[in-house]
Amino acid sequence: MPGKIALLCGLPALCLMILPLCWGWVEPASRTLIQQHSLDIYLMETDDDGGSAAQPLASIELPRVSVSQEERDLLARVIYAEARGEAFEGQVAVGAVVMNRVDDPQFPDTIREVIYQKGQFSAVLDRQILLEPDALAYQAAEAALAGQDPSEGALFYYNPRVAQDRWIRTRQIVKEIGNHTFSL
Repeated sequence: MPGKIALLCGLPALCLMILPLCWGWVEPASRTLIQQHSLDIYLMETDDDGGSAAQPLASIELPRVSVSQEERDLLARVIYAEARGEAFEGQVAVGAVVMNRVDDPQFPDTIREVIYQKGQFSAVLDRQILLEPDALAYQAAEAALAGQDPSEGALFYYNPRVAQDRWIRTRQIVKEIGNHTFSL
């Protein structure tokens, strides 16, 4: 039991918030522990022989990074400027590329620095980044911040009908979504 309690206490603030919400679902005779594992919440159920099994209870999406409102707005702006007119999945994928770069040691560490890195986004060069994003771009930004990644880890994207840079076409293609090709 002490090892299981340690797992529960790994993120005390999160556990203290979740435990009261889940307590009504716990059957005292059969459910002995609520365990936080990664971002998934499990109930541990014991059987008559003292064995236990984890059963999924809920999944919680948390932002993968803590960002300011200014960075959220900037992410929505680049999504709108680069992918307006694309389906939601394609817009999230563009936001995910920005977040993948933030996480990758080859690129700067913040959303702002990634977006404004010289020569990286045409929307910065042609000033479309200044356009006011719509609600869908904000929703796509929130999805990307929450860790959704339809691009499957891509670090680059381009529209093959308009991209003139030969270098981008040498990158390993991961996925195509709408008018964009996503690559490593």
